[in-house]
Amino acid sequence: MSKKFKKALHFLGTGDAFSRHPNNAYFRPDEDTLVFIDFDARNFMRAKREIERKVPKRIYVLITHMHNDHVSGIPTLAEWLRYKCPDYSDSLCICAPEKILVYMAKELFEYRNLSDDMVTFVTTDAMCREEKSWLISAVPTVHVGEHFEGLCYGYLLSIGYLRVLYSGDTRSLDPFLPISCDEFYCDMSNFSGPDRPHLSWELDGEALVRKADDCDVYVMHMSREVREALREEIEGAGLFIAKV
Repeated sequence: MSKKFKKALHFLGTGDAFSRHPNNAYFRPDEDTLVFIDFDARNFMRAKREIERKVPKRIYVLITHMHNDHVSGIPTLAEWLRYKCPDYSDSLCICAPEKILVYMAKELFEYRNLSDDMVTFVTTDAMCREEKSWLISAVPTVHVGEHFEGLCYGYLLSIGYLRVLYSGDTRSLDPFLPISCDEFYCDMSNFSGPDRPHLSWELDGEALVRKADDCDVYVMHMSREVREALREEIEGAGLFIAKV
């Protein structure tokens, strides 16, 4: 394990879907840009404070998948920027693989009745091709049933001089273990059983410890109960628990 303690990502919350502050991260790749990874409505006030701390020219929401704890706050963010921050009302951009953007457009414009000039969209493929992009690649993964096949992603990011790997919600480490990185932020909701939607410490902890030989590993997306139950084992194994 490198023990650089750079911590490229910051968090609005690190809990699971049913926590007070679910797992959403953010970073600033440059002076003018703020990137949120997912955006739950329960984290809006924390996000608002971060935006107001140093107002960016461009705000991205990078979507891992369409579950409510990952996208429910996007309409509120768009409306707040339009009506309370008119100078920045065209600053919001949603970034995701194309198939997710199709669903997101329907959610925002048909179901939530937002006007189509309140947000812009960019595919992850297009973002990866941009010069000096903060996005290196999208990493397809598996999370829940067949209805979400092809709709769940992690991401490999470039933040400063660090390669940062982010799992999103996943039930498998297989897509992530071969990827070289400086920091790996990994789902550890600690589910068990053959149809589990998330990783578990019992089944996946050993592989994560091996991954920590090559990078700093931060576990995230945990309820308070899971976090406290596993804290001693996780920290004793040389891994970190992601914090707000």
